[in-house]
Amino acid sequence: MLKGKALAFVTSAILALASIAAGSAAAYPDRVITIVVPYAAGGPTDVAARIIADEMSKDLGQSVVVENRPGAGTVVGTEAVARAQKDGHTLLVTAATTFSTNPHTIKNIRYKLEDFAPISLLARVPFVFVVKNGFSAKDVKEFVAYAKASPDGVDLGTLGAGTVPHIIGGMMDAALGIKLTPIPYGGAAPILSDILGGNLDSYIASVADAAPNHKEGRYRVLASLSAERPPQLPDIPTFVELGYKDLVGDSWFAAFAPAGTTDEIIRILNKAMVKAVASGAYQERMNQLGNTPVSSTPEELQAFVTSESQRWGKMIKALGIESK
Repeated sequence: MLKGKALAFVTSAILALASIAAGSAAAYPDRVITIVVPYAAGGPTDVAARIIADEMSKDLGQSVVVENRPGAGTVVGTEAVARAQKDGHTLLVTAATTFSTNPHTIKNIRYKLEDFAPISLLARVPFVFVVKNGFSAKDVKEFVAYAKASPDGVDLGTLGAGTVPHIIGGMMDAALGIKLTPIPYGGAAPILSDILGGNLDSYIASVADAAPNHKEGRYRVLASLSAERPPQLPDIPTFVELGYKDLVGDSWFAAFAPAGTTDEIIRILNKAMVKAVASGAYQERMNQLGNTPVSSTPEELQAFVTSESQRWGKMIKALGIESK
């Protein structure tokens, strides 16, 4: 047993360490916070991150900046954050691809969910299923009947094997009992051109793109792939409403820190991000983009991302998509 001076020394040391830890948390953030976005500037994830950064700067009294580090399907920026200091000054804001599909489609990927400490969900990004004008089916029931009876099948524009539209197409095949023919394109612009020109049967579109085209009669939205109807398209049913309870294929934005960041710093960041998501500027911009602003606790985000990875991984395996 410790006695006398030895006990006093140990007690003093413990108190000193506790004081240092408390002081570190109290001082945070003590310099600029960098949010790494693993996409090019100007995209939807980048737009969301920049508004979050502005709102956090006001709340934390410290500059919060966005650094775009695109490359390799979000891998470049994501790996950089995984290797960053665990002090809450380098964060990641990314979309579903990073943790839902990349681990199942990229061979020898050098990061995993366990390399990160979840902070908060930031938005849900719904997709919808659209068909060209002149397509004979006016609703999902008619579409399924047409697809089953058509000897030539139904074309579905995708961005290549393993991309979200391709995987969602596979989900639709399984849920609806049909067979869509994936047609790979080099980008979203030529897909839009072909579907507006009547040269492509169908596509998985974002709400931001689909809402104006649907309302202007340039193509038709048959159903939403989100769990609830997007407010921008209140007249469009979800596949869930139509009885296909597992046919949900939306994306999301969320924030993470390197694993090992203290719980206290994560708590501070979560509080700031929840407040930022609730801000009028963020709510308005997300609604304009067709996204649903939503926040979460770190624990809720951890469970959600784990579930999403398992769900998308199962579908990727069923589609026979090989790692590259």
